[in-house]
Amino acid sequence: MAKAFRELTAPELVALAITQEEEDGRIYGEFAVRVRADYPKTAEALLRMQEEEWGHRDRLLAAFRARYGEHVPLIRRQDVSGYYSRKPLWLAKVLTVGQIRAEVEAMEDNARRFYAAAIAKTSDAEVLRVLGELEVEEMGGTFKFRGTDRGNTFWFDLPLALANR
Repeated sequence: MAKAFRELTAPELVALAITQEEEDGRIYGEFAVRVRADYPKTAEALLRMQEEEWGHRDRLLAAFRARYGEHVPLIRRQDVSGYYSRKPLWLAKVLTVGQIRAEVEAMEDNARRFYAAAIAKTSDAEVLRVLGELEVEEMGGTFKFRGTDRGNTFWFDLPLALANR
């Protein structure tokens, strides 16, 4: 049975964050594999994002273990009622870089909103510190792989015509 987000305890919030960071990292890795041949720089960026997400996961795990012990409960998005769900875009037969870009932006935005909501529910100083650091880091995630050229937004080695769609 699903549990409402507002009912999650601090350990459950951190456990959910751990699960989300692991899943997001795996999704970025799947995206990288899919575009590596045609867009190698984009694939490299996605692999860096995967490593970043796994670094977040490791920091959350360390904070969890220090505060709550070794057992991390399995809490997934689908275990939280009213929480956002994600369509498995990475399993689509045809996957464009534009679709990947949109999904990455949505993932980073969802992570930011999660950390803001989790911070509002937490009073433990160490958990607040880690969640706050990750929220700030997620704020930069959406834009770090973007650039501009003459006012046009692009994403690494994509032709501007494709990047602006």
